Amino acid sequence: MDHKLKKEKERKTIKTLQDENEIPHHLAEEKQSIAQKYFAALYTQDEIPEERIKQYLNEKKLPTIPDLTKEMLNVEITMTEMKEAISKQKCNKSPGPDGIPAELYKEIQTPLEQLMLDLYNKTLEQAKLPNSWTEAYITLILKENTNDSRYKTADQFHYLMWITKYSLE
Repeated sequence: MDHKLKKEKERKTIKTLQDENEIPHHLAEEKQSIAQKYFAALYTQDEIPEERIKQYLNEKKLPTIPDLTKEMLNVEITMTEMKEAISKQKCNKSPGPDGIPAELYKEIQTPLEQLMLDLYNKTLEQAKLPNSWTEAYITLILKENTNDSRYKTADQFHYLMWITKYSLE
């Protein structure tokens, strides 16, 4: 049994990662540094001045949203929508950076439902997600039946972000 576990761990271990100069690295610290740099660059947004964004959008001939559609988009999340979104959360999954599993949200839903609903609607009203909701655990996973350089990512976000997303669908 030990032998099988060891083989499985070896199979899943990232053996090499290439840096930005395509130089392969084998040491754990180097691989960690390469992965951190890659994802930091991948998820870093350039700050674009708001005036430049407005200028760009004004130059484009964008369709306008009818008033009825605007009203529908600005409607608050209802209690029913939130409860449905919470019920869609899968249990027995690893939690995101907040460490709170879906099971807890399902348990605390009733006593805290109004507080949670107010939080979601305030977030929509301000049109800005709290910074903590945008944090995620990103895990590199070796793709099946490929060589050592083919990886996919698994992202674990806060369940609050997922509940908001499902409430808006």
